[in-house]
Amino acid sequence: MLIRARVIFSTLLLAFAMPWVPVQAQDAPELDVVPLSEQVVMVRLNGRQPTNLIGIATQEGIVVIDSGISAVVAEAARERFQEVFHRDDFAYLINTHDHGDHTYGNQAFADLTIVGHEGVPVQMEANDEQRLQTLQQLRASLGSLRERLEGLDPNSEQALSLQGTIDYYDLLASGMGEDFQITPPTRTFRDQLTLDLGDHTLELYYYGKSHSDTDILVFIPEEGLLATGDLFAPGIDPYLNSERVPFLPQWLENLDWILDEEGGVRTVLPGHGDAIPLEELARVRDHVRSRMADLSGKESAFTDFRQVFETNGTEAALLRMEEVRSRPDAFYFFHAEFDSFVYGLMLEDQLAEAIALF
Repeated sequence: MLIRARVIFSTLLLAFAMPWVPVQAQDAPELDVVPLSEQVVMVRLNGRQPTNLIGIATQEGIVVIDSGISAVVAEAARERFQEVFHRDDFAYLINTHDHGDHTYGNQAFADLTIVGHEGVPVQMEANDEQRLQTLQQLRASLGSLRERLEGLDPNSEQALSLQGTIDYYDLLASGMGEDFQITPPTRTFRDQLTLDLGDHTLELYYYGKSHSDTDILVFIPEEGLLATGDLFAPGIDPYLNSERVPFLPQWLENLDWILDEEGGVRTVLPGHGDAIPLEELARVRDHVRSRMADLSGKESAFTDFRQVFETNGTEAALLRMEEVRSRPDAFYFFHAEFDSFVYGLMLEDQLAEAIALF
């Protein structure tokens, strides 16, 4: 829960670290358009490292991959796709996973068939409280930032930078506030789905629980383009915990076909930033293969511990942990999930149990 709760706000923090070109929150945001081919373009908010929105012009209409963190940005992106492709017929919106920075803009495409993994609607509903918490944080920050701005020379570099941050916060808040509507996928799938759009085919595959519970790959064979959402980032190993270990073989199977020279993947486009070289995915595959070898035949220490804790309480769980720690050949440990579990107890006011477990 703690890890998931950090997803949206960590995205905002990443954006704040990037060079800024001011955006007026009440005006249409300024967007960069990055051509990838005659039929494919990428659109993203100018001056930050936000979600990539990909547009594919097909015989059956424009297909959009991901909608971004705000309907305000998504509406502007929709207009840019229309301008670039000189047409206004849209066929599908595809969500690569359920996180808000990829789905909060969905309502700007509510008239389309929205496609995603079968878990996306459930997760969007479950995480709406998180959106409201983020909105409260944004509004609180806006108040303090505006107070700071009043004491600065409006023409100073510091004031201009601060104004840029305020404009960006305003933009996000305007898209996450009172007018926001949860707009989940209307067409879902479990493992695989193929969309035939005449001159283009979109192949959608469930990757397995990784960055989220609902990650999918979107492959366009005619373009050699693979959209991967937030599954990969240069130099970063995939997050792994006990819930994800069973999916390692599925990860490896997907990585094998991506890297197969006969598969036709030429360009890997992540959910944020520029294209990722195939060499980076080869490094990830090596890492996954190594982790599979390390974990093979072992059970989760955390799962074992949690079952004892929930059934028999703190003392029994501590005794069981002593037993488990003496058997590293039989159990694997991810310390972060123990920490997250205990912090969760603290948030639930189970302080005595949390202190004992710490």
